[in-house]
Amino acid sequence: MALKYAVKLSQVTNLTDARYAAGMGVDFIGFTFTPSDLENDNLLTQRAEIAQWIVGPEIVLEDGGLSIKEVETLFNRLPFAYIQTRNLRVVGDKRLIYPILLTECCLKEMDSVLAEYPHAIFLISLIGSKVIPAIEDYLVKYAEKYQILVNAPEYVGKDFLPLLEKVNPFGLELIGGEEERPGYRDMGQMMDILEALEVED
Repeated sequence: MALKYAVKLSQVTNLTDARYAAGMGVDFIGFTFTPSDLENDNLLTQRAEIAQWIVGPEIVLEDGGLSIKEVETLFNRLPFAYIQTRNLRVVGDKRLIYPILLTECCLKEMDSVLAEYPHAIFLISLIGSKVIPAIEDYLVKYAEKYQILVNAPEYVGKDFLPLLEKVNPFGLELIGGEEERPGYRDMGQMMDILEALEVED
């Protein structure tokens, strides 16, 4: 089995999420880091161990306000394949996921990013957006031209799959959760979505 769309699991904090997602064929697993996180050796060790356990997904550094030096430090500590950031000064020659809010003017911004990073993936967030047909029409337009991941929590559990069928994006982003106790978390919603995306190889 495989997944019909690329899937990125964001803000992963535990091995339970990471192993389940990897087993389901998720393409990207993201760890969010802020500058203060680099002072936490236990956190760095934990996330390095999670990265070593999983096979398949590419690991994404989700920038929480890092400097160029801090980004380089993290790329040396963990096997990151991508950086997710709006701060292009920290990207260098790394593969880029560029987060952007859906607006009428973001086509120009996306074209500007592509001029410098031709293989960039765009993470389009609908957080806080009212889900209306006009927004879906924008997404269709963007998906025809760009590699987009859609983060649309307002749809999850209700209209997410019809949205994907209409837009046909490169993929979607889901958010990781917290374990209820070490080694256990109710996958619930994530399981429902990933199982619904399964297709025959």
